[in-house]
This record gives sequence, C-alpha cells and structure tokens, in this order.
Amino acid sequence: MILDIRGRPCPEPAQQALSAIMEKSPGELQVVTDDEDCVKTLRVMLPLLEYKVERVEEAGGGYVVYVRKKGQG
Repeated sequence: MILDIRGRPCPEPAQQALSAIMEKSPGELQVVTDDEDCVKTLRVMLPLLEYKVERVEEAGGGYVVYVRKKGQG
C-alpha cells in the first residue's frame, strides 16, 4: 500500500498515515511525504500501533518511509 501525503504540513500527513494504518491494518506501507516533521512523528507513533519504520529514503525533494507491521517479514 502506498500513501502519498505530500504537500501538507504536519500534523495532517502523520494523522492521515496513522488513520490509514488503523483502518486498513496493512502488513506493509510506503508513506510518501515532503515534511521532515512527519517522518519524525511516524518514527515515534508507529511503534505504539505495533508497526516499525524499516527505512527512510530521500526521493524527489521528499521522503519515502517504508513501514512494516511488527512480526511480519
């Protein structure tokens, strides 16, 4: 699942990502954002939902955050 939340200031992108995880419970997720604060927020909040940030890549002036549900893969 890919969630593109570029162009919005934090906290809105992080809230959208967390809502998508709670609603759909994907095993894996790629969050595309151009807000560095969103990346920081996801690193803190995702473990509370049993997810982990696998890695963060810089791409096209933004970030791709690779997220995986704990216990998968």
